[in-house]
Amino acid sequence: MTDSAGNAVYEKNKDGSYVCDPNTVPERAMAYRALNGLAADAKVPVDAVTASGSGLDPQISVQNARLQAARVARARNLPEETVRKAIDAHTQGRAWDSSGRKL
Repeated sequence: MTDSAGNAVYEKNKDGSYVCDPNTVPERAMAYRALNGLAADAKVPVDAVTASGSGLDPQISVQNARLQAARVARARNLPEETVRKAIDAHTQGRAWDSSGRKL
């Protein structure tokens, strides 16, 4: 749902929480695939189609960054390999292990 200016308007429940729209994620996945020139059946990382509570999470998954590398390279007029090397150079390891302990 959008307002007259085309901005997203999110429906709220009686308790003030937002209504989960099951159509939002599939639409975002389709848009992500189109934007990044991916096949219609390409798997899309969850962080590419969802947002943090604040919507301002500065970190994305490595998979998400790598899927965007070709588009970023074209937009910045760089070789794709340069962008991929930058992704690898700025990738941090995991902060937590699989049991929930800080590494």
